[in-house]
Amino acid sequence: MERYWSRLAQPRSYDRLLDSIDTKVIPLLERFPAIGRLFLDSMPDNCDALLACEKLIEATGGSTQRAELREHIFDDYVLLYWLGGQTVKLLSIRRSKELSLDFDHIWDPER
Repeated sequence: MERYWSRLAQPRSYDRLLDSIDTKVIPLLERFPAIGRLFLDSMPDNCDALLACEKLIEATGGSTQRAELREHIFDDYVLLYWLGGQTVKLLSIRRSKELSLDFDHIWDPER
């Protein structure tokens, strides 16, 4: 995210993200760790995503309490996190509007 906001010459937006994580997201996940929606409840739309999801399911299958991959939406961001018991691991943070604002970067001019 820091690289994204730096590329747009808006470093204060990155600072606001960090502040939001510290003041909103972490306290919320500490109190309600299962607040995010189950990520694997949605069907993957390509083969690579399906295989990655299968690996995640297999990796958590042997434990006494199955871990969950969850996503939580806050401000303009989507947080992907791993929940195993009361342990939360932040995995990925993406700006939810990033794709819709950056089509030229994603797709070449022929599309």
